[in-house]
Amino acid sequence: MNLHDFLFIFSYLSATCRIDSPQGDISTLSGNFARALCGLALSRLSGLSLFHLKSFAAIINRNDIGQRTSLIEGYIKMGKRQVFSRIFSVLLFSLAASAASYADGLAAIKAAGVLKVATSLSVTPYTYTNGEMQPDGSDVATAKQLAKDLGVELKIVGVPVASRIPMLQTGKADLVISVLSMSPERAKVIDFSRPYSLIREVIIAPRNVAVKGYGDLVGKAVGVTRGTVEDKLVTENAKGAEIKRYEDVATLITAAVSGQVQYVATGLVSLDELNKKTGNRFESKFVMKDFMLAIGLRKGNPELDKWVDQWVQTNLENGRLNKIFRHYHHVDLSPEVMNWKK
Repeated sequence: MNLHDFLFIFSYLSATCRIDSPQGDISTLSGNFARALCGLALSRLSGLSLFHLKSFAAIINRNDIGQRTSLIEGYIKMGKRQVFSRIFSVLLFSLAASAASYADGLAAIKAAGVLKVATSLSVTPYTYTNGEMQPDGSDVATAKQLAKDLGVELKIVGVPVASRIPMLQTGKADLVISVLSMSPERAKVIDFSRPYSLIREVIIAPRNVAVKGYGDLVGKAVGVTRGTVEDKLVTENAKGAEIKRYEDVATLITAAVSGQVQYVATGLVSLDELNKKTGNRFESKFVMKDFMLAIGLRKGNPELDKWVDQWVQTNLENGRLNKIFRHYHHVDLSPEVMNWKK
């Protein structure tokens, strides 16, 4: 290996190994190194200079094919058509390498013996930290049962609400089971299982305040959890409201208890917790929307998608998921979940 070869591999690893990657993620480092060696072999065939190899290493690191395409188009607009023709062969390699790294997620999880599930641990009783400082809730119990049936160890990855999908996309979690509502926007970037639960999103305010619709929120400070469907609903429908965004539901509830906000957009399940801390001062004013909750999966994993979908269907039919839900919510799952059809 000559100096040029060494510099290429160093440049590739520098571009592909993020500084926020877990230090113990040896599989990511070794995978990047293997792809660097393959890229080196192809670079000799393509005749790219070191400058363009370094630039293209960054392109290879883009998980999103659309991002790669945009970067390649940039080369074309700059008039570097010769470079593009040489890069094209390496682009094919990069697409294949990424596909291989994410392909057959089900087999990868079984081989690793660990299922990494991202959850926020901030939405009681779905997902929270209990008195023994352990992850708990109906979503956590669902994740435990799924991992058990898959025959692997469960690793709960606690994340802020807004980080649930990014953790999935970057491979730091295999699944998201965390009060994740299905929406067309999210479906563009991740896959969903069939619904396993439901959440009712409402506007909560003090009992002595009259609120019948979004129009009554004009000029009012409304608390939401950042990056959630509640955030989107209030932003789109309560024009003129002062929206205050918090990183998780626990912080949002604390803001309402302390009087920072009087109006709260959140799941109906949070009303009990809020009233326990305020002497029963709050009530639900109106329903914004009912949302189906589903398990989030990274795109490009058809075998894992199929397995999780069948697991949800089987455990709805045998009553196991309803038993979990009843234990934490004290009511049965909505018939809407049981009878859902694509």
